Amino acid sequence: MPAIWRIDHWPRCLAYVFLSHTAEDRDGLIVPVYRELESRGVVAWIDRHHYPVGRDPMEALQEELLKARHVAYFITPSTLRQGRGWTAAERAFAATVQQRLRDGTEIAHVEIPLLFVDRNDERFLRSVWNPLSGKAKQCQFLLTDENAPWQEAHIKWAAEMIESFVRQEEKWSLELAEVLDQDTRLSRKFGNANLRSRLLAQSPPPLPRR
Repeated sequence: MPAIWRIDHWPRCLAYVFLSHTAEDRDGLIVPVYRELESRGVVAWIDRHHYPVGRDPMEALQEELLKARHVAYFITPSTLRQGRGWTAAERAFAATVQQRLRDGTEIAHVEIPLLFVDRNDERFLRSVWNPLSGKAKQCQFLLTDENAPWQEAHIKWAAEMIESFVRQEEKWSLELAEVLDQDTRLSRKFGNANLRSRLLAQSPPPLPRR
């Protein structure tokens, strides 16, 4: 199904970050992180409802993912136990988005992997997430017991990493704006209005200064 991994249009971004996660982590980790981000002014996307009847769920997923400027992967013991599934599909499509935002080098960074397991964990080394090891943010609060509940420290750390990532990308977008103004070839390549708005951190607008 290679035809699935295409970007036919760039919708307007409505969220700063898409929270990619497994269902097992939703209540204890993802929803609290979502609320913490909301308190910081960072609009995040999580799936709240089933996709509309009659609509291909993969197409719906891609559309929603494209409406977020960035994707945060929550790589947890549950993620590694799951192996392949929706999170792997989200990783594959986000990688397609990242590839489209290249011109010799990455024009903007899409992915932020949040690693809640040791990066030397054999399951991680064998997983689809291992190629992202160099980009991954390693949480210092590892779960020694996979059945232990998520702690406030995990939630605060994840929110801080995501907010910092968004702010750094917004800072670089100012430099990119100057490059696009001076490089007509690059400006034409990334000339789509919604794409340009995404790259220059105009939608959603930049986060307020703290």
